[in-house]
Amino acid sequence: MIHGGNPPEGYTQPSIYAQTATVYPSRVTEVINLNDPTPTWRQTAPANTGRRLGSAVLLPDGKVFLCNGSSSPGFNIAAGKILMSEMWDPVTETWTPMAPNVRYRGYHSNALLLPDGRVVATGGGHPNPPDDLAEASAEIYSPPYLFRGPRPTIAAAPENVTFGETFVVKTPDAANITNVVWIRPGNTTHNFDQNQRINRLSFTVGDGQLNVTAPADPNLCPPGHYMLFILNSNGVPAVAKTVRIGMGILAVTKFGPDNLVTVTTYPGTKYTLERTDALPSANWVTVAANFTATANTALITDAGGASTTRRFYRVRQVP
Repeated sequence: MIHGGNPPEGYTQPSIYAQTATVYPSRVTEVINLNDPTPTWRQTAPANTGRRLGSAVLLPDGKVFLCNGSSSPGFNIAAGKILMSEMWDPVTETWTPMAPNVRYRGYHSNALLLPDGRVVATGGGHPNPPDDLAEASAEIYSPPYLFRGPRPTIAAAPENVTFGETFVVKTPDAANITNVVWIRPGNTTHNFDQNQRINRLSFTVGDGQLNVTAPADPNLCPPGHYMLFILNSNGVPAVAKTVRIGMGILAVTKFGPDNLVTVTTYPGTKYTLERTDALPSANWVTVAANFTATANTALITDAGGASTTRRFYRVRQVP
């Protein structure tokens, strides 16, 4: 989904932005489905206001929260401040007005998802005259799902998982959980969060626990840290646990005659090294089990992989 903004105009200096600009920010919203055989952009219902310098935040329920920005022509014009926020629903593809910001937040403002499911909006403006609109404050928004009853809780979750691994999330609310997702922590600059992504994780329900399967394809889920949320039947998210995926994944295309694999991980015990021929994979072959890493690197011989031309490895701690 892409929304808002306006074409650049030929400003000569900041002090006359408001006088020379004529193009208002757009209300247009467009979506594209990259799973289609021939992905193409199409317009959906427009937002309630045109907005420039807005900040969009992915929420655990899959909706998109939009705040900050200006509706005036030109750059960072406080006279056109938009305090009203909006929520985009990917199911109905429509926008709904939400509670307003307290302060104007334009250029250099940010908005980030917090682990407790709230959104923090920060900063905005420019520190130098004549555009002296610097906003050294923050405010916190609570989405509607936080007013739908008690939260579920995550009692325990692993700190590290690998691609395609099924891992256990302990929760006393397992029977009432309908969604498990994880979202990358925010990394915002100039109103754009290039780190945002959400993965919906498959799971089964056990006794006081969820058996969750991590994404198998690193192209769809890049290695790194994610905020893991579980949501109940009312759509209320738990406070997230941080989980890192990709621990110890490496690809090897050429081996020496000794077939040594260099494993990079944290020093520790009960490590298992596994091999597969391609990603994603549901067929990981154990190379070495229950070994101890005494340093950040360990050398392990994989004689069984000598006949393959390309191999992928993962290392994980098995309790």
